[in-house]
Amino acid sequence: YTVGPTGNISIRNSSMLRNFGGEVLCDATVEQIIIENGRAVGVLVRNTSAGQDGKITEIRAKNIVCATSVFNLHNKLLPPDHPSVKEFRDETKRTIKPSNGHIFLFCKIRGEAAELEVPTHNLWYFNSYDMDQAFDQYYADPVAHRPPTVYIGFPCTKDPTWSKRLPGVSNAILISDGLFEWFEKWHGTHVRERGADYEEFKDQLAKHLLDILYETVPQVKGKVDYWTLGTPLTEISYLASYHAASYGTKCDTN
Repeated sequence: YTVGPTGNISIRNSSMLRNFGGEVLCDATVEQIIIENGRAVGVLVRNTSAGQDGKITEIRAKNIVCATSVFNLHNKLLPPDHPSVKEFRDETKRTIKPSNGHIFLFCKIRGEAAELEVPTHNLWYFNSYDMDQAFDQYYADPVAHRPPTVYIGFPCTKDPTWSKRLPGVSNAILISDGLFEWFEKWHGTHVRERGADYEEFKDQLAKHLLDILYETVPQVKGKVDYWTLGTPLTEISYLASYHAASYGTKCDTN
């Protein structure tokens, strides 16, 4: 597990890349892959924080590696008139689908992890033996029904530097499934500018997760000083996921 902030992961990875002569560009969104004579020769990059009006920069290289999902590749990055794009977008010619998105509840908890005796291992919550029915009900109405499965973890217990960096504070993260379709009407809006109905919906989803946290780890009830909920739109905003697909391509029995 990361020693110190999880940002150390990107710091170490980028340092290694620079040691080999590479460079990492931050605040940079790849808008399109440049195709010439049937070969990828570069990318068009936009300054992310400047929005859609941001300056476009052309970067060329001997080899172009696409490390995002096949859905981003064919719906965003390749020119729309590319033959493989037309074939991919024909749903009669492909069986794969985007994976589901997720909702994420981040909690700040008052008290040291050791004193609260929060688990050092990860927990999984299940609310039914009939998971197919439970998911059908949840996907149809996530306000009326709890999420069938929830991951619960306490990162503060895994980082040996936590108590020195953040004394008297613990944290938890809860993750469950969340559909892009629930939030589609807010797609394209900006962070913190999605309106009261969006915030109300988030509060209703968060209540389920908080109740599950208190039932599973009752000693933290009354000690959650702050929480915030991430949604599938969060994944789109910060990870550029296509339709909030957390894992790119859905894995199913088909």
